[in-house]
Amino acid sequence: MRLDDTACSADFGGSGGFTAPPRACPVPEPADGLVPRFPHGAPPLPRAEVERLLARRPPGHEDVGALLAGLLRDLSAQRASHVPGVDARAATAVLDLLAALLTREPGAGPSPVETSRASTVARAQAFIERRLADPDLSPALVAAEHHVSVRHLQKLFEEQGLSVAGWIRRRRLERCRRDLADPARNDLPVRAVAFRWGFTSESHFNRAFRAAYGAPPATYRRRLRESRDPRTTS
Repeated sequence: MRLDDTACSADFGGSGGFTAPPRACPVPEPADGLVPRFPHGAPPLPRAEVERLLARRPPGHEDVGALLAGLLRDLSAQRASHVPGVDARAATAVLDLLAALLTREPGAGPSPVETSRASTVARAQAFIERRLADPDLSPALVAAEHHVSVRHLQKLFEEQGLSVAGWIRRRRLERCRRDLADPARNDLPVRAVAFRWGFTSESHFNRAFRAAYGAPPATYRRRLRESRDPRTTS
């Protein structure tokens, strides 16, 4: 199995999510594996970390790699049966397994100090992921949980080209985007989606979502519905 980092619009939408089931992309002969393709920002990992880890060829025959490879094979075999709700959840599963696979790769042997700093960031991000729905989640809470100062935590995130608050907002927005793209949650109001993932102001959520994905959340959802409705296609 090989991982390609790309903005391949055939596999992903412009917002960084799958618009069709993930598929195994063709590779030059001789080909004996699967090649999932994804844009920067799709996995819930810092861009610099993704670039470093992609320098290695992850195993596709054991542990997390075997699970991911099996899922991709199944999705590739079932590509003809395109079901939007199932596709959205399958994409989430692929990205989660991909993140798990990448973070298990040992990389190029960073120094103990680099390992410690990267470990703190990874643990902080995992904590954030678990607490996204908590409206009280903040840089101060994350720092306290990991027994470091807010200033120190911010510095560690800045080394990855991130900020703590920016990462929290990004992950919340991505969770909201996935809910809005899921036909199974069409009856859930936009406001409820926002509150479900820790936003406390609907107007702030609308502005942040538009800045991230180029359209207000209600418009984003409506366009997806229209694109799935065969009556709107010529």
